[in-house]
Amino acid sequence: MSDTSIGALGAIYTALAAEAALTAIVGDRIFQMSAPQGKAFPYVVIGPRSTDQRFKTKDAVIQSHSLKIYAYSRTTRLEVDTIKAKIFNALEKQTLTPSEGVFVDLLQEGIDDSILMPDGRTYRSIVEFIITIQ
Repeated sequence: MSDTSIGALGAIYTALAAEAALTAIVGDRIFQMSAPQGKAFPYVVIGPRSTDQRFKTKDAVIQSHSLKIYAYSRTTRLEVDTIKAKIFNALEKQTLTPSEGVFVDLLQEGIDDSILMPDGRTYRSIVEFIITIQ
């Protein structure tokens, strides 16, 4: 089996883009890896990703990928925290459908407090997940 990280990223994107409560705030501004320069706020960025572990059994290859989801706002800390909550809602107890392999599990690995970035205008929050695919 090849690296399933691209398919994992796509499955996360699809789940977030399908969450009406999230898109009501960010519209279609959900990006993979980075946001294009000059994009309006607020927005979400999925990435980076890494293949953390690869397990091989007699019948399967299982891969785990770490990924971070970033929420950005230039309105208030409350808005970036609301976006973060909508990200959790979109991914909680979902059966994701990666383009390669079979979804096994999605675990929250960590969460950062919302911070005001050095530009003094942008709020950011990061949520970290581990997605496992067989």
